[in-house]
Amino acid sequence: MFHIQVGRPPFNRTIQLHPAWLLGPLGLAGCLAVGLAMGRYQSLTLAVLMVGAGLAAFWVGLVMIRPEWALLFYTFAAVNLNGVDLPFSLAGVRLSPDVVLTALMTVGVLLRALQTRSSLTKLPISAPYLVFLAVPIVTLFWSPVPMQSVKGVLRFVGYYALIWLIVDVIRTRQQVMRMVTALILSPVIPILIGFYQAFSGGGQTIWAGAVYNRIYGLAGGPFTLAFYLVLMIPLAMVFFLAAPARATDVADPAAQRAFKRSHLFPLLAGCMATLLLTFIRGSWIALMGALVLLGAVRFRRLLITVPAAVVVLLWAYAPAQSRLIQTLDPNSTLFGRLTMWRFAWVSCMKRWYWA
Repeated sequence: MFHIQVGRPPFNRTIQLHPAWLLGPLGLAGCLAVGLAMGRYQSLTLAVLMVGAGLAAFWVGLVMIRPEWALLFYTFAAVNLNGVDLPFSLAGVRLSPDVVLTALMTVGVLLRALQTRSSLTKLPISAPYLVFLAVPIVTLFWSPVPMQSVKGVLRFVGYYALIWLIVDVIRTRQQVMRMVTALILSPVIPILIGFYQAFSGGGQTIWAGAVYNRIYGLAGGPFTLAFYLVLMIPLAMVFFLAAPARATDVADPAAQRAFKRSHLFPLLAGCMATLLLTFIRGSWIALMGALVLLGAVRFRRLLITVPAAVVVLLWAYAPAQSRLIQTLDPNSTLFGRLTMWRFAWVSCMKRWYWA
């Protein structure tokens, strides 16, 4: 609700204006503008730009008026937004829906903070994050690719805006569960598209002693998808192992509707199969370590099932076995990265010593 002061004291008057009241007049004005512009210029590019501007305004308004809806959409769809290119670029820099939505979300958060009179620095991480953010901002002056650097800075700022919006909006247990549900369901689209890429051969093909078709969904690359799944699988595993075997085993109706093993099992199986078909060895090792740690902390059965499942998988699926064996090859990327890190470390130590 916006409050507008009209007149001067003592004859002033306060007018209350709800943001939803503006939707009708703004929508009518937008339709008139599109009709007049198309009648005058008859340009497809102009029509696309006007539609994009309308969608951008809608997204900013959603962040301001219905921030939880915006968060749920972004949580579910964010992993699929980075690998799609928009039909235009900015100063030669590729733009994706993820970058655009993140930048517009930052604008929406600023407007929401002004509307609610909230402080943008109320988060405990504000000070260290601003110090971290100062590093890429300062280095903009020496960047050989300034627009790419600005794009990265906008992404970092967007992360802070996203965290601020979550803390500002998500307060109740029901809201937390809706966010968790959106997170757990977010790999559904990457799984379906990844399976299509696997069966059609439309993934990223590499030669590493053998031909590997690495799937990536819409995440922009197999690395992005793999490490996203490494974050999602342990979260889904916690709810899978903690969920009752039958919905009737719990008396709370809300708990019965939350998560069921019959629903989580195919999702977990699809996530693990998709992760396997990315052929990213680092993500395999990271997931195994995360699940073993989860077993050591709470679910003891994982200490037995995870190593057993790895052994069975390597025995039954030869491509995964050969992919891991390649790690021991002196010409593999592992030894190349170790050499690069050693060179960087020695160079830094020499600079520090002679300084």
